[in-house]
Amino acid sequence: MSNERTPAFLLANLGSEVSRLLFAHHAGDSIEAERSHKRALRIFEALESSPISEAGRGEVRILREVVEDALRDRPVFVIKEETLKSYFMPFARRVLPIS
Repeated sequence: MSNERTPAFLLANLGSEVSRLLFAHHAGDSIEAERSHKRALRIFEALESSPISEAGRGEVRILREVVEDALRDRPVFVIKEETLKSYFMPFARRVLPIS
């Protein structure tokens, strides 16, 4: 298995981090939510500097906005948590093929 941090690898890891972030946020664990948020932000930064298309960069910016919005007391977007989590599944499958 390669340790190369491809955009797919970063997105798969971002999916894990976002899941942890949302779980901690909804559980009221502000310390763990902040830790996960910081890790997610680092992954977003790595994605923004990775070799992806301009359209891909736009998608990363939108995704970041959606994740940030989900943490607000009154989110602007109406996106189910499961929908957000399922967005990341193809990236996880690409990085860690499940037979």
